[in-house]
Amino acid sequence: TDSFAAAHPDARTWMFPEYEPLQGRYRGDHAGISETSYQMLFHPGTVDLPALPGDRDLTLDRDGITGEDPRRASSERGEAMLSVFLENAVPRVRALLTQAHAGAAAGQGR
Repeated sequence: TDSFAAAHPDARTWMFPEYEPLQGRYRGDHAGISETSYQMLFHPGTVDLPALPGDRDLTLDRDGITGEDPRRASSERGEAMLSVFLENAVPRVRALLTQAHAGAAAGQGR
């Protein structure tokens, strides 16, 4: 990030795990219910839940999945998660933009 900041002194970055703006209302995962619900919301044709084994628990080692069972995912859950994400992320982005504009107006750059 330091090299990016040096090359782009007027830019602002906010790095966070994707679940941070979810404020604990939803858990982060990998290919679990949360990521799969987002995928079903944004790109539903890429999700094939019946392809998952139905006779056993899903694991990271066997299936590459962590977190809650993705077989319970839905686009409705993805939409609810997106609403929470935006509810928490938009004010933070607006604050960063305000800081950036104030800094630029004051000639501070970064």
